[in-house]
Order: sequence, then structure tokens, then C-alpha cells
Amino acid sequence: MSADSLHKTGAPDPGAGSSAEGKSVARNGLGVVAGVALTGALIAWVWHRHGIDLTVFRHGAREANVATVALVFVLSATFGLIVGAHKLHLVLRAMGVPIRYRETLQVRLASAPARVLLPFASGELMQVLCFRTVAGLPLVRASGAVVFDKGVNFLGALFWLVIGAGFVLRGDAAPEAISRLMPLLTGVLVIALLVGIGAVFATPAHGLAVRWGTGLHPKLGGWIASLLEPYRRIEARGKLTLLGYGVVFQARPLVVCYALLAALNVYPGFRAVMAASAAAVCAGYAPGFLAGSGPREAVLLELLRPAGVSPEAGFFVGALMTLSIHVVPAIVGVPWSIRMINRRRVIATDDATREAP
Repeated sequence: MSADSLHKTGAPDPGAGSSAEGKSVARNGLGVVAGVALTGALIAWVWHRHGIDLTVFRHGAREANVATVALVFVLSATFGLIVGAHKLHLVLRAMGVPIRYRETLQVRLASAPARVLLPFASGELMQVLCFRTVAGLPLVRASGAVVFDKGVNFLGALFWLVIGAGFVLRGDAAPEAISRLMPLLTGVLVIALLVGIGAVFATPAHGLAVRWGTGLHPKLGGWIASLLEPYRRIEARGKLTLLGYGVVFQARPLVVCYALLAALNVYPGFRAVMAASAAAVCAGYAPGFLAGSGPREAVLLELLRPAGVSPEAGFFVGALMTLSIHVVPAIVGVPWSIRMINRRRVIATDDATREAP
């Protein structure tokens, strides 16, 4: 049989698959380069603006309590991976997905490197692909679970930001420009939090979105229904539990920030740390930056300065937060990521073999 007849009979074209994979790798590579450039540019601007002294920076690093920093890294990474996987597992189980916690943890570990390296939250796509590999979950349905979990995390971070803004309103030190706007900012944050919580519980609106999509095209309606499945299927009590879980989960960066400041022998006060760290967590959601680095350090530095924290210490703590919350779990997850990629390749090869005549 000739090569032309093979293509006519519908046999898979190995070149097409490798070409698509090559394009995907190229896009991811460009995303990493763009993320590195954007993150580096912001960090360079922050260093220049505040005139950060490398001598002071190195001295602070030498004076830090290394044992405390190491303990924070270990506990933060362990909590983030194990508890984060459990929270996501509860979402999947509430959706009726027959998946074991061990498998959800494997997905969490395998996707950790991509969540750090790829900007614009595109690293979350790795979780979606992993769920398809591990549990055979359709991409749109897995995307719905991941989006719901990210939404719970964001609302948890927003909750702590409202608490932090309340501390600033009660008279804690803050930059003058921010202090003047705090009543307005706090009101906006409260409204945003309430709207976000309302969107989680607005089941009729979710059904309306599905009907609207179906009216345009049945496939679009099915896609929207799968994406909104967690919002439509999980009961009100389950949603409330998950929202509370998100608040507890997002308390981790606040504790990490306080512990790292203590490791550097810097004690700006509980309220100042609460307000600054909560704002830094939300700043980390800014798109385009690697693991939220850049905005996190800049916000933390600015908000801790009125409490007497030097720019060097503020930046250093922000960088250590990025390492403990994002980079260390990513390093731990590298072996699982390699295994998952190899597993996906084996599955793709088997599928291609079965489809061949």
C-alpha cells in the first residue's frame, strides 16, 4: 500500500501530530519568555524606584534564621499540595466524579511546575489535561472543576483583603495616597466579595446561561453546561463549605508572610502584616507574571514601608513567599510531571494504534 493510500484510508499522520505538538511547545515557550520579561521588568523597576541596596539585602539574608525559613518552606509546600488537592477533590466528588484522592494529589503535583512557568493562568490547563489522563474526564468538565476551585481561592483571598482593608481603616499606617482612598476601596472590595459569593449561589442564572447557549447552538449549550456543572450541581451547603475551605486555605500566605518576617527579625505588627500580605496575595493574581512574582513583591514592599520595614526586607520577604508558596511545590512536582507527560504520550500512541486500519 502506498503512502498516498494510507492518508486516504484515514490512518493517523505521525507528522501532523508532531507538528501540532511542536506548535504547542513553541507557544508555551513564547509564554514563558514573555512572563520572564514582564516579571523581570517590574522587579527591575521596583529595585530602581526604591534604590534597593544589595549590601543591605545580602546582610539581611545572612542574618535570617535559616532554620525558620526552611521550616516555613517545608510546611507551606506540604500544606499547599495536600490541602489544595483535598479541596479540589471535594469539588470533583461533589460533581460525582469517581476519582480517588491519591489521583487528585498526583494531578496537583504534576501540574505544579506548569502553574509556575506558564503565565496568564495557562498552567491550569495542565491540571485539566492531567484529569483527562488520570480519570478520563472530558476537558470542559475538568475545566469547570478547576475554574470553580480557582474561584473559591480568589474569593478566599478577597475575604482576607477586606479584613486587611478594615485594619487600615482602623488607623494602621499606610501610604498617604492609599489612606485617602481606603473608605472607597473597602466599599468596592466588599461589593466585589458579595457579588462573587452571589455568583456562586446564583443557580437560576447558571441555568439561564445554559439555555441561552443552547438557543445559539446545542453544542455551545452543552459546553456551558459542563463548564458550569460545579455551580449547578453542588448543593448550597456544599458551596458554603468550600467557600469556607477557600478562606482557610488562603490564610496560608498570611501566616507564611508573618513567619518569614519573624525569621528576618522584622516585627511590623500583626495588623500591618495582615493588610500587606492580603493585598500581596491578591496582587499575585495579576496576569502575565510568573507565579505572581513582581506584583506580589511590589505591593508587599509598598505597604510594609509605613510600618518601618525597609524596602530590602519587604522585597526579600515577597521573594521568599514566592519561593515557599509556588516554586518549592513546583520543584517537588517535577517527577510527577514527567511521569504524567510520559503517560499521556503512551495513551496517545495507543489511541493512534487503535484508530489505524
